[in-house]
Amino acid sequence: MTHSVPHTMQPYADSRATGRTHGALDMLFERTADGRHILSRLSRRAPMIVQQALYFDSQWPELPCVYTLSSGGPQVEGDRYSQRIELRAGAAAHIASGAATKVAEMTRDYSAVDTLITLGEESYLEWLPEPTILCRGARLHTSTRLVVNPSATLVYSEIYMAGRLHRGERWEFDIMSARTTASWTDGRPLWNEHLVVNPNSESIRTAGVMTHFDVWGSVTVLTRGEYADQIYDMLPSELTAEGDVAVGVTHLPNGAGLAVRIVGDESARVKACVRGVCDRVRRVVCGRRLPEEFPWR
Repeated sequence: MTHSVPHTMQPYADSRATGRTHGALDMLFERTADGRHILSRLSRRAPMIVQQALYFDSQWPELPCVYTLSSGGPQVEGDRYSQRIELRAGAAAHIASGAATKVAEMTRDYSAVDTLITLGEESYLEWLPEPTILCRGARLHTSTRLVVNPSATLVYSEIYMAGRLHRGERWEFDIMSARTTASWTDGRPLWNEHLVVNPNSESIRTAGVMTHFDVWGSVTVLTRGEYADQIYDMLPSELTAEGDVAVGVTHLPNGAGLAVRIVGDESARVKACVRGVCDRVRRVVCGRRLPEEFPWR
């Protein structure tokens, strides 16, 4: 894993061409005068689909829960996706995906996802998508920009699988590049991270990288300092006795919050750890629990 961008992969905005899939979604959440949290604006372009906001969270009945998915099957070479999510002052929302995202085999091009998340004053967002599966020969570039008010809280998670593990695929994708930047809403930069995984040119199975693990996840928690300190104390770094999952926690630069990194043998264990982080954040920030996951997920 390195921190340099490959020359074969250009930024999202520079690689648009006719004939490609250009899926897009744009969502705005607001808090109404009577205290309700609603999805007030929605626009999308196929193959991206956004389901109706539902209010099924038993621990937070006022919270809109929204699922996104794609009707076009796996991401293929040349696909370009754009996601824009904004929460106005005081709004809250939970966003997840309806199923895992597969990134298919590619020969010439790559698939790209460009995401912008903007949080207003005292807003709260949980972003908990299902895993992304990097199939044999896949090439993926993601660019994520987080713009957050200092009083807001964002739980932003990602989970990646090193192939279709049940088929024996492990670290056979071509390349994965993930760039994330964060700033306060007044423009002050907070931090940036660029992760590049190229299994063809570097060893993944080394200590300090992935060793025997095949699933990795991250949770970025942007929140005010006093909350971050409480959450940090509730999230000790650990390697389970069974050796099936390892978790590391650190403070982000500029008092922005926390970064949690998780590696595991199976997606279910990593997902459970991600939800555990989200539960602790919600308890500290909102005084509520995260409900149990649905059995079919």
